[in-house]
Amino acid sequence: MNEPHSKYRFGALPPKEFEWQLGKTAGSIAFVRSCYQVLVEGSETLKTENEILNFGIEAVKSGKLVVTREFTASQWFEWLRDTGLFDKYKAGEATLEQLLPRFD
Repeated sequence: MNEPHSKYRFGALPPKEFEWQLGKTAGSIAFVRSCYQVLVEGSETLKTENEILNFGIEAVKSGKLVVTREFTASQWFEWLRDTGLFDKYKAGEATLEQLLPRFD
């Protein structure tokens, strides 16, 4: 029983690749899935968009961003473009931190 991964055998904990989901909201998990979907399907996405998506994913996984409602990557980029934050980031006038949506 001293095997390093024996605690995963009987479903006590999720597989390592899903451990980040523990304690996260359904909205946060769905948001990350949405971002991954865009990254996988989006061979046409720009380097800047990929950078923003990866930052959003890491923000959720680290707990810096908590998504409390249904919110997709498409909605995020629409919001970034509507507020002008996307263009500001591309011009170096905004940081990745400033691009994170707020759910207050």
